[in-house]
Amino acid sequence: MADLKKDMTVFIRKIEKRGKKMKENEIQKPMLIKEQRASEILGLSYAYLKILRRKGLISWVSVGSSIRYRMSDLQRYVERNLIKADAENSL
Repeated sequence: MADLKKDMTVFIRKIEKRGKKMKENEIQKPMLIKEQRASEILGLSYAYLKILRRKGLISWVSVGSSIRYRMSDLQRYVERNLIKADAENSL
């Protein structure tokens, strides 16, 4: 019985160490956003966002029967469609 208790203590300490290492090296999880919220973030209609997805102009994630968007993909869409101001023609 004492051996079992000792083995369990050692096992728990190993798991705690792994947990600390995982937190230190934790991979950032992608933020998945529902379609309606993604359309609000981009300032687009829900229908237009669907068109962009169907045309392959914006990346998306299938989660079961739901569609989600990563924040990084929304940002990438904005960056690809950014029209920079011409400094020489500015007021």
